[in-house]
Amino acid sequence: MTLISIMICLLLERWKDVLRPFRTRKAFICYASFLQRHLKTAAVFGSWPGIIVIFLPLVILVALIQFALHQFWYGILAWVFNTLVLLYCLEPHNCYKLLCQQWCEKKQNGDISETSSEKTDSVDDSFFLFNQRVFAVLFWFCLFGAVGALFYRAVTVCRQNAIVANSELNGYFGLLTQLTHYLDWIPIRLLAASFALTGNFTPAFQSLMRGFFQCPDNNEMFLKEVGISALQETAKVSGVAAQNLLFRSLVLWLVFLAVLTLTAIVK
Repeated sequence: MTLISIMICLLLERWKDVLRPFRTRKAFICYASFLQRHLKTAAVFGSWPGIIVIFLPLVILVALIQFALHQFWYGILAWVFNTLVLLYCLEPHNCYKLLCQQWCEKKQNGDISETSSEKTDSVDDSFFLFNQRVFAVLFWFCLFGAVGALFYRAVTVCRQNAIVANSELNGYFGLLTQLTHYLDWIPIRLLAASFALTGNFTPAFQSLMRGFFQCPDNNEMFLKEVGISALQETAKVSGVAAQNLLFRSLVLWLVFLAVLTLTAIVK
């Protein structure tokens, strides 16, 4: 059922414009900001207990809904709920195209020059953006269902909001960044391994082994290095090649998940 949910959500990405109103992140921000306003005078403000107070009620609520729905109609309602949550948590997976659009907008506004290296950097950034938008969400969904996907998306959205000036979550930016790094550590290494398997194996595998046990703070740089090595290009990386690499990596893990599913069915 997990594989079916993932396939449905990825296929529905073709109508991402229709799904955009459904995927509003304001609910996360309003929820976290509401709790934060009541925590300002508490001793847990800006600490790990404060993080627990913010996210634990959300996790418990989703887990209870998931458990309750699983009791009816042979778990079909729970499957529908999980699929809808995953669809909400995923974001468009053509990350390089999105970053290039942002680069073109900045160029039109005169924010960057023609010789800027930002477009080349967009290729590198697409690896990490793909992880946060798609791969890590799918990873935590496979492990914990709707609870895992929603928790990961809530953490990343709140972290993005914490950067904004005068945000209610400014005091949690450091902790949210650290938590995001921890949550990304395993998915990024799995994604990097798939880069080696679906790209230029030898240099990518060497980069993978060099940085595999690095601390979570180096997640983004580690993934960029492995991705560039897998593309066999270091000076100027092709955006199309990067997007194809991400697509092959996603297909590889979907095939792996399909094999696990079929093995479980046969047993």
